[in-house]
Amino acid sequence: MRTVDFEENRAFLCQAETAFRRLFSAAKDADELNFAAALSPEFRPYKQNSAVDAQRAFSDYFSFLSNSQNEEIRPRVALAFYSHLAEASGFWEIVKNLLGIVQGRKYNLMPFAEFTRRYGNSKGSPIPNANALMRSLVKCSGEAGFSDLQFTFQHAFDSNLRNAYAHADYHLSKEGVFFLARYDEERLVSWVDLHLLLEKALNLYLILNDTRIEHCHKYIEPKQIFGSLNNRDAPTSWKVEYNLESGSMRISNGFSLIQFAAYPNLPIFSPEIPQ
Repeated sequence: MRTVDFEENRAFLCQAETAFRRLFSAAKDADELNFAAALSPEFRPYKQNSAVDAQRAFSDYFSFLSNSQNEEIRPRVALAFYSHLAEASGFWEIVKNLLGIVQGRKYNLMPFAEFTRRYGNSKGSPIPNANALMRSLVKCSGEAGFSDLQFTFQHAFDSNLRNAYAHADYHLSKEGVFFLARYDEERLVSWVDLHLLLEKALNLYLILNDTRIEHCHKYIEPKQIFGSLNNRDAPTSWKVEYNLESGSMRISNGFSLIQFAAYPNLPIFSPEIPQ
């Protein structure tokens, strides 16, 4: 597991890593073709990929906080980083898809589309916020029988702190961050506690990405997998290959080709992969 400064985070992150590894193994055993597809964050027919840019943003935030010790804006950057980690829906889609695959479903281009039902269809519907994403992951983890993963997402983020920052409903003081958890319920998150929360969130993301990359590396040597990516087409043989240099996954069957957007592993977030 990655090194952490706070002992309070160690047990939580160890359990999270065990839960992620169990989920990845179960999904691969259930349907390896759809598992391989789910290893790429946010595959969309768009010109740009927000999950890719989110990782660049994480790197920018981390670099600033590591090298700008005396900047007055540093606490606000830390809060922005924390919020950004929670809101990275494109990346959390990996877990949502893997949980679906374990339960017998196929890879879903929009696994959080359930939140658009009230609007009739997904087109023009708002993207779900972090609270909705985490509640969905908690619910799906429980339904799939992953109580350890359910616990992980129940305690991954302080939703009130994230919400207060997102709505500019907070105040910085020498003691820390004051905000209203609920109406007439003022809370204080000390600077030490903010550091602890940010460390937990960042390392949760890193551990999930480490596990993802570890499994991606198993397809550097191309592998033939028999299966189907939907319930309409008959199963056939697919070639699955991971391009280490670009960070992209390529899945083809001679008639169809899926080239998932490259998800670069920036130097500052180099994955820790067991040899």
